[in-house]
Amino acid sequence: MLSLIQPPCCRTALAADRTLHIEVRRPPIALIPENAQQVSASVAELRRSAEVRTRPAPNRRQQVSSLKRQCREVAAAFEELAKDKPSAREKPSLWDMCVELLDELRDVVARPDPARDGKSMAH
Repeated sequence: MLSLIQPPCCRTALAADRTLHIEVRRPPIALIPENAQQVSASVAELRRSAEVRTRPAPNRRQQVSSLKRQCREVAAAFEELAKDKPSAREKPSLWDMCVELLDELRDVVARPDPARDGKSMAH
């Protein structure tokens, strides 16, 4: 469980008990000034894992938006390669990648959807 401890409270606790420590998937780290970097890294790791657990799954609109962004990124990567005037040997390889990607996408769209009683989405 992740708890926020204000510095004054932490100092008071440390003054009372020098055995306080933090443990995050490794041996315990004593809460002393000499271990400040290790403690900071452990707290950051706890925060990241807490964010992952509490972050809601993306909804359909967010998934589609993310997919559009990724498609634009792929197109931009191809455009960047094309700006550098691909060699005669590279051009067929780039075209092959495009064709392979389109074939994979066509297969995904044509795949029967079990939720629709095996009906194909292909037109």
